[in-house]
Amino acid sequence: MKDKDRKRLKLWNLAFAAAAALMLAGFGAPRAHASQLDFTLHNASGRPIILVYVSPATVRSWGDDVLGRPNLPHGESARISFMERTPTDPCFWDVKFVYSGGTTAVSRINACSGDPVIAPR
Repeated sequence: MKDKDRKRLKLWNLAFAAAAALMLAGFGAPRAHASQLDFTLHNASGRPIILVYVSPATVRSWGDDVLGRPNLPHGESARISFMERTPTDPCFWDVKFVYSGGTTAVSRINACSGDPVIAPR
């Protein structure tokens, strides 16, 4: 084998090893991406929802309203999008619903499941 061919083979092997390492790194522990944490909210409460707050289940404070519209009437659905998410975000979140009239309800959801969230009555 010529010296030129050896260099070419060595370079090919190095490129293959680097590509394999990158692929293996991508298949490590499952990660939560923003699209996995977003969910569809269906209002089955019998009354309009005026605010929706989300917080990791381990945190005792609420963030900003994420409803993204003035209200969600009974029987309608809305896509709820999380902002500024990272791969280390948890899957379990608490969701606080504020209904017209001021009553509230809190539910715990698994945002990684992709299941729709049904607002409680």
